[in-house]
Amino acid sequence: MTITQFDPFSRLDRMFERLVGDGGTRRMTMPMDVYRTGDTYVVELDLPGVSPDDIDVSIDRNVISVRAERGSGHREGDDVVVCERAHMRFERQIYVGDNLDTDRLEASYDNGVLTLRVPASQASQPRHVAVGGAHPRPVEASGAHQEGEQSEQAGMGSTTPGATPNG
Repeated sequence: MTITQFDPFSRLDRMFERLVGDGGTRRMTMPMDVYRTGDTYVVELDLPGVSPDDIDVSIDRNVISVRAERGSGHREGDDVVVCERAHMRFERQIYVGDNLDTDRLEASYDNGVLTLRVPASQASQPRHVAVGGAHPRPVEASGAHQEGEQSEQAGMGSTTPGATPNG
């Protein structure tokens, strides 16, 4: 079987990629979707043709870094007839707020889509504050900050970020 294709610029493109790239491998930012479902943020990243073993997810403070590589199926010495599929490194950094619990981040990979699930931290969850009579009752909240508890007990009306005034 013979495959022929005429593209006068393809050879020039490949030569340019090898000169400016790192061995002909391009770097590309992977497209992503981010949405919230309940108390969890979901990040979906497209990584077509990448093996799960070639995906690296790391966390440093408030930055989630995703790196992956899609190599070619042919090896050194193979007689390549046509090579149009991009062999590339994917890189993406996702900056997250302090209200997310990156210690509980979960990652899964299915059909070329890497899915990261990052739950909201307990401290950022809305909570209920009991209102007392003449003698204020202690505020019951897990993970609450001392300053917030003292001001609420003093009747200063501060709320936890994300809490609703009526909730």
